Amino acid sequence: MSAFAFTYGSFGDILATGQLVAKVIVLLRNGRRSSECAETEKELKSLGTDLENITHIPLDEAHQSSPITLSIAARIRDEVHHCHLIILRFFQKINASDNGFMHKLLWAASEEKELTAFRMRVIERRTALSVVVGMMNSGTLLAVQDRVNQHIRRSTKNSQVVPP
Repeated sequence: MSAFAFTYGSFGDILATGQLVAKVIVLLRNGRRSSECAETEKELKSLGTDLENITHIPLDEAHQSSPITLSIAARIRDEVHHCHLIILRFFQKINASDNGFMHKLLWAASEEKELTAFRMRVIERRTALSVVVGMMNSGTLLAVQDRVNQHIRRSTKNSQVVPP
């Protein structure tokens, strides 16, 4: 059984989302350091790690084109896209606060609320991503167990045949 890396979604999309995570973390560090800001930074770092971990998931050749695998791969692509959009919108919002006094004033007034809402969206997306990756892992484990059972049946059948 030869294993290979099956890429979920575009590597470029995952990389772009990871880079955006890093940019948001830098912007958050440049502002005042509230506890909500620190918690949001932790969630973003965890999301970055999650994105790195799903870049390649090893599967054998037999499962790369199964309908379930393809469906889950599409779902992972969708989740990465959702993560990217959420982070991009937030990045644009906090980056705009550097562009003028009024933006800075509005951001200062709503920072805690905005950070809390953003962190909750990141947690929601991480959870959804984890569920989909868990589905993939479960499917892979079932496939491996099925192959082990087939091998055991063949071995048992071959050992029962007595040569003349």
